[in-house]
Amino acid sequence: MYRKQVESIIRIGPSDRYRHLHVKERGKIVFFRVQYETKIDNM
Repeated sequence: MYRKQVESIIRIGPSDRYRHLHVKERGKIVFFRVQYETKIDNM
């Protein structure tokens, strides 16, 4: 069984980034994840 995994991390600001992951199997996406990350300062 052949799986292709693609992951990207894109900076959208000095403390923010977007993460994307998808897994393809036989030409169809079988798993998909989008994640937004930000750094929050402690007060």
